[in-house]
Amino acid sequence: MNKMSQVLIVLSAVCLSSPATTAENSPTDSSTKKVQLLSLRVGKAMPKDAKPATTSGPEGTELQILVSDPQKQIIGFDDDASRLLRFDDDQGTRLLKSDDEDTRGFPVFSPATISSDRHHCAIFVHSHKTPAPGVVKIFLKGNLVLRCAHGEKSIEQKNISLKKGGIIHLGNQQINISKKAATAINFGFGFGDAKPPQMSVTFNSPSPLDIIKKVEFFSSNGKAIKHQNTGDESMSFGGITCYSLNFGLEQKADAVTIKVTYYEKVEEVTVPVVLETGVGF
Repeated sequence: MNKMSQVLIVLSAVCLSSPATTAENSPTDSSTKKVQLLSLRVGKAMPKDAKPATTSGPEGTELQILVSDPQKQIIGFDDDASRLLRFDDDQGTRLLKSDDEDTRGFPVFSPATISSDRHHCAIFVHSHKTPAPGVVKIFLKGNLVLRCAHGEKSIEQKNISLKKGGIIHLGNQQINISKKAATAINFGFGFGDAKPPQMSVTFNSPSPLDIIKKVEFFSSNGKAIKHQNTGDESMSFGGITCYSLNFGLEQKADAVTIKVTYYEKVEEVTVPVVLETGVGF
C-alpha cells in the first residue's frame, strides 16, 4: 500500500465584527498565518469480548490542527461559528454526521488550547466514524473561526462587596461579580504551602470572557491578594449562553478592589482550511 500523501493547506482570513466588543473592518494579511497538521489518529472500537481491556483512545478519526499567527493575539476559538464542509476518505466514506444536510460545525471539538504567548491555537477535530479499510487519503475542508484581540485597557473598581455582589464594565460588556463557597474549588488547587483557596470569586457575563487578559485582587488595605484562575465554563439554555470565570483567593474578604486588564477590540477571523492527508504527512 502506498504511503498516504502530502498535506495541502489553503487558507485565507476574513474579518467579522464581534457583537460583544468593538471591531475594526481592517484588511487582514493572511500571509502571516500558518496552519499545520500535528497529528492523525484512527481508532477502532474494542471488541465486546475483549472488554474491559484499555484502548489507546476513543473510537473514530481525529486530527489535531495548529493555527499560528505571530501578528495577532488569539484569545479564543468559536466552535459554534466554525463550519465543516467536508470530512471523508478517498473511497467516499463520509466522516461527517449521519445527517447529510447537517454540516454546521465539526462532529466533535475538544476545547482549543492556546499558547501562553497567544500566537498559536491547537484544535482537535474528531469524528466517531472511521475510514474504510485500505484508504490512502483523508480529506477535510472547513472554516475555523478564531477570536483575535488587539489593544489593551485597564479598569479598577474599588471596594466591591462580595456579599451583595458587584458589577464591572469592560467597555460595553457588563461583568457581574459574586462569591462562591470555597468547597466548590478545592480540587487540587493550592498555593506555595499547598493551602487550598479560602474563597472563590466568579465573573459572569452573557458575552465571552476571553477578552480578559489579567485580573488582580486587593484587600481593603491595598495589599495584593494571591489568587488562581480555577476554571471557566459556559451554559446555554433557550438560546441564551452565560459565561463564567472562577478565581480562588488565598484569603477571605467581604470586599475587594479588582483591577482588570482586558483587550479593547476583538475580531473574529475565519480561516478556511482545505486538507488532504495520510500517514506520511
